[in-house]
Amino acid sequence: MTVKNFRLLPQSEGFTLVELLIVMSIVGTLLSLVGPLAIDSLSKAQARSEILTLKNWINFQSQRAFIAGSDIELNLVGKAAEISINGITQPSREFDYLFFQPQAVRLTKHGFIEPDTIKATIVDKEITIDLNTRNESETQ
Repeated sequence: MTVKNFRLLPQSEGFTLVELLIVMSIVGTLLSLVGPLAIDSLSKAQARSEILTLKNWINFQSQRAFIAGSDIELNLVGKAAEISINGITQPSREFDYLFFQPQAVRLTKHGFIEPDTIKATIVDKEITIDLNTRNESETQ
């Protein structure tokens, strides 16, 4: 009977429970510091996107007024924008991040927007949106 030589495998080294707990606590601390900043950035980006959507929608309505040859009035109240054509009001748009004090925007039959700025609130910050520019330039 022959005895075969068995090699003993070297002990594989791993992480201890204490080491894993320390690493997990460091990662958790970093996430708790960075997480709110990432969420805030996302909210700001979505709000900027909503401003651009509003501007594009108003420009579309302006073109619609020009093609139809009649004035259109947009009433901005709270988170909603309503269209009034020839005295008939219809709800049209809801916004998630923009909040408006009651104000009206008139789109003339010539396609002009009056007034050219509107005021809105985003996350407790009052802004003025210039409707005559295509980019997202708003002022505090």
